[in-house]
Amino acid sequence: MVAQIDYESTKSHKRHDHIIQDIRFIDIKPAYKNRIKENFKSVFSLKCRHEQLFSDISIVNNLHAIMKKEKPDVVIAESVWCLQAIGELDVEIKLIVHDVVRNFMWEMYISSSGILKKMYFFYDWLRVYFREKKIVNNPRVKEYIFLTEEDKDYYVSKFGIDYTKCKLATNQLSVRKINRNLNEADSFLLFPGSIEFSQNELALKWFCNKVLPEMKCCPKIIVTGRASEKNKKVFERFNVLKFCGEVSLSELDQLYSQCICVIAPIISGTGIKIKTLEAVQMGVPVVTTPFASKGIYSDLCIYGESDTPIEFAKVLTNTISQYISG
Repeated sequence: MVAQIDYESTKSHKRHDHIIQDIRFIDIKPAYKNRIKENFKSVFSLKCRHEQLFSDISIVNNLHAIMKKEKPDVVIAESVWCLQAIGELDVEIKLIVHDVVRNFMWEMYISSSGILKKMYFFYDWLRVYFREKKIVNNPRVKEYIFLTEEDKDYYVSKFGIDYTKCKLATNQLSVRKINRNLNEADSFLLFPGSIEFSQNELALKWFCNKVLPEMKCCPKIIVTGRASEKNKKVFERFNVLKFCGEVSLSELDQLYSQCICVIAPIISGTGIKIKTLEAVQMGVPVVTTPFASKGIYSDLCIYGESDTPIEFAKVLTNTISQYISG
């Protein structure tokens, strides 16, 4: 059984594949209705916003009721923030650490475009400085599962977490390989990610402004996911881009099947890049950066020697050439 915190106003497509069909998913919603109001109130607390979100009384009560009914022997906390919702329940915890908490807050501060968002993330970054050790170094956690070697080394050296409790995730997703059927008549690259997420927007800006000028030519690039008119306007001078909005999983699979490759020009953020991992495990080549490929081990994850635009352009041009010639 998976209890998942649902605080989004819209439903995203979830790829519940054949391996996990028999698992029950239960959505838990927070009690608050106005996120802006909650963000404002959070300023007056020593806890960062993510801690406060998972401390929401509705989330805590619902989760405790579920655990009282199910009586699990082990609870896998899917992020450090989940520990706030679990509270003092007497249960063995395995904690999945997605990234270095302070680094995440700093990266969100850097990549966010709005002044208010920047202010909130910067303040969170300051607060987490005094709380990260307490959040992560929880005596009730019996096992830490890290997604990258770098994150594991950071927490072991920084906060003295017991090395014998630490493991690395296999970083495997429950997705099937797809049949590749490249669209030779109308070839394209695929950027699967909403530009409403600041780090995706920053990645696409970097690609358009820095990488494209280094390429002699570039096929059409299809961008999936939510894209407001305001954010699309930023990219209107780049004729190679085609925004197609949110697509169904079957439509996304068709795009994966027909594209030359996925591009993931990610230069900010922390943790493992799920879209990149999903694509390579489905059998789709991904041209990315060394930064964004941490924790992903596949011959289909293609990157150069550095995170420079010239290197990215060179690798992408070679990949496109192989498609055209082969």
